[in-house]
Amino acid sequence: GIASILMLCLLHWLLVMRGLGGRLSQISRAMGSELAERAEWQLPVEGRDEIADMARSAAQLLHKADQLRELATTDALTKVNNRRRFFELADKEVKRAARTGETAVVLMLDVDHFKQINDTHGHDFGDRVLRETAQACKQSTREIDIFARYGGEEFVLLMLDTPLALGINA
Repeated sequence: GIASILMLCLLHWLLVMRGLGGRLSQISRAMGSELAERAEWQLPVEGRDEIADMARSAAQLLHKADQLRELATTDALTKVNNRRRFFELADKEVKRAARTGETAVVLMLDVDHFKQINDTHGHDFGDRVLRETAQACKQSTREIDIFARYGGEEFVLLMLDTPLALGINA
């Protein structure tokens, strides 16, 4: 009886009076949020108690998860979206365009004579050509467009809200 009441009072004091419950909730909400939303959360990492230790561990896990997502969705050489990420984003946007009646154009880009470039100038030079091609294309696309390395020396661009006539002239 009395021991149970004292235990409940102690638990209440720890969770409410010392703010542990709120701090735990912050950690829980940050762990369950999307990448874009996580940046908004301020985890309670200050202090030397168990909650602060948990918050530091959670922050490290979230950082590692962000790094893994970056590795899984970005082409390592060109630093643009990879094929997997392109299809992930394009699928969503094509469905949205079909639902709203908007138009979209897909442009495939292939670096001509790339094998000859590699054979003549070496693979390091070929890698440089791919990086610079990707960056030049990325800089000339709109914010709403989806650009990615498709594979090898091939790139793909999904131009959203673009009529076919404009896509042909791209």
